[in-house]
Amino acid sequence: MPRVRGTPGKKSVYWWTAEIGDLRTASTAARRAYGRCRRRRHTQSEERRLHSALQGARQALKVAIGRAKDSAKEEFLATLDADPWGRPYKVVRNKMYGASPMESLELDLLNRVVEGLFPEPQPFIPPAMVPPRADGGQTEEPPPEITEGVLEWAVGRLRGRKKAPGPDGVPGRVLRIALKHLGTRLKHLMDDCLRTGLFTRCWKEGRLVLVPKPGRPADSPSGFRPLVLLDEVAKILERIMVECNILKVAEKDIALE
Repeated sequence: MPRVRGTPGKKSVYWWTAEIGDLRTASTAARRAYGRCRRRRHTQSEERRLHSALQGARQALKVAIGRAKDSAKEEFLATLDADPWGRPYKVVRNKMYGASPMESLELDLLNRVVEGLFPEPQPFIPPAMVPPRADGGQTEEPPPEITEGVLEWAVGRLRGRKKAPGPDGVPGRVLRIALKHLGTRLKHLMDDCLRTGLFTRCWKEGRLVLVPKPGRPADSPSGFRPLVLLDEVAKILERIMVECNILKVAEKDIALE
């Protein structure tokens, strides 16, 4: 039979102190004494005394934990002036995680994997958002103006609150929160993009992440799953185009050519 191993111990939290440890031990001892008293059916006066001692120990532990958390928070915020891009910034941006699998790959292997997953493409000219008409003119009907309801719907579709952001580093949950402050400016930006038929180049670029596949060779392109992270603003514009039937208008103009 395999040897039975003990369960791994819990990691200490950032606000833990020796005083809290002593109070927790006292609280545990008071809880056990009160439980023994109830099982052995002692007098009511002894049970009330032990119950009162248990409540006092729990209250002291709760107050000590709250005081330690407040003190740790103040020390944490005090580091903002010394290192604004350090631990507080990483916590807010949700970047407190281990190294990416791509960082552990050697440069030659990384280049070989990327070349295998993304071979050299053929020359390609992307179509315009608002293609010209058959007679050489532009479309007669301009794109509809974006309403606040459509913008709120498009931003509300950002369900991946914990998904990694694109190259701009702005996650979707930040846009959801900032909509009430930047909604007007974001609406004007989307209106200008639709009116001019411009989809800016930076929104077409993504951040490549290679996720290893279990059971596949680690030195082959087939052993990685490529993920391209796009900016959330670009996704909002695409959803607005679909909602406002901008794509259907473009397809109609292409058919006329």
